[in-house]
Amino acid sequence: MEHGRRKIGFLSATISTTKMGRKLPILGLVFLCSALTSSAQSPEFNEPWKNPNIALAIDPYERNEIDWEKLATDKRVVAIIHRATIGDRADRKYGERRDEAKKRGYKWGAYHFGKPGDPIKQADFFLDTVKPAADDLIAL
Repeated sequence: MEHGRRKIGFLSATISTTKMGRKLPILGLVFLCSALTSSAQSPEFNEPWKNPNIALAIDPYERNEIDWEKLATDKRVVAIIHRATIGDRADRKYGERRDEAKKRGYKWGAYHFGKPGDPIKQADFFLDTVKPAADDLIAL
């Protein structure tokens, strides 16, 4: 196998060549990683609330207060995804918030925050706590 160093613009890369002349696509990988990194750092992902055209979902848990009247003034908020359980403990505000959110017309979802231990027991506990309706989004 022969190795060569090629300078391409401001980049230089070592390209491995086999006897059949196939090249390892190092530069393609570098450009792909660069593109993925820069798009993940764009305001669209880091600060979606600043774009008036993006729908928002909020993610509360029992220690967050929700001002339902103020929330209703932002028409971009379309869904609430609530942490219903953590390990073997239920969020005390889950039921009342689910009822209020659905009454106000929000899409509703719930998720389980897993902890070390028996995953099947935790999943069963989550499902028993949430009692999901057909239109609820659930995530374990």
